Amino acid sequence: MLQQKLKEATSTQHDQLEELMFVKNIMGKTLNQDQYKQILTTNYITHLLYEDAIHKAINAENAKALDIDKRYKLNALELDLQDANISASSISEKFHSLINIIEFDEATALGAMYVLEGATMGGAVIIKQLNLNPNFSTGYKFNYYGIYKDNLMPNWKNFVAVLNELPEDQHPKAINGALYMFEAIAKIAEKVKNI
Repeated sequence: MLQQKLKEATSTQHDQLEELMFVKNIMGKTLNQDQYKQILTTNYITHLLYEDAIHKAINAENAKALDIDKRYKLNALELDLQDANISASSISEKFHSLINIIEFDEATALGAMYVLEGATMGGAVIIKQLNLNPNFSTGYKFNYYGIYKDNLMPNWKNFVAVLNELPEDQHPKAINGALYMFEAIAKIAEKVKNI
């Protein structure tokens, strides 16, 4: 199954990205607001630069099966930026030079989408931890982390079903797409850390 191949092929990048995105701090309820703003900015820039190109590369039949229009997360991230008093326009200007869009065909796009949809999977756990964190007592709605609400598992299962239908000769492209996405997010996270 392609899902398993992607998990194995990207395990190192997954672990590295978890470190850049303060997962230990989130789970330990020690994340501070500056770290949260770094995570939020990284997620916002990632979706700003890549979300549309990835979604548009999915063919009409699969886009319908995925209900692709309900998988856009940029608006939720913009609401979270407002909650955190971050100007979306000021940060997007600083990251314009980072874009290096590969040509997304459908297989590459599904691989990249595996990374973005996978990131959403942890949302419910992350919200729970942040709500227990004394650094986040008020004013944060965590729209991005809660975007799918009760549809979190159904949406993931639906995505994996479409992903696993990809013909085997397309699997290397999907793996390249996932690796590319992990590396792109890591580059964004590193730049965010230094601004």
